[in-house]
Amino acid sequence: MVSASDAAAIGVAFTAASFALGVSLGMLFPSGTGNVDLLSIARSQQPDAVPRDIRDEVFYGIEDTDRPQRGDWILITGGKPSR
Repeated sequence: MVSASDAAAIGVAFTAASFALGVSLGMLFPSGTGNVDLLSIARSQQPDAVPRDIRDEVFYGIEDTDRPQRGDWILITGGKPSR
């Protein structure tokens, strides 16, 4: 059985990873009705609605042509357990 604190940590890590991949890299997430495009959703917001410290990354961090394409590999390094 997973404890509540372990489950919460997994949820936070999943959410952070999803936003990092979706907004910072522009990765598309497949769903039953197409793709979820977090970058486009973030860019559809008014600039003043996005926190100032991440505004440049959201709106200017990556060009559409540099987004990952099907078949591309992403290497993530440096992870370690927090226990």
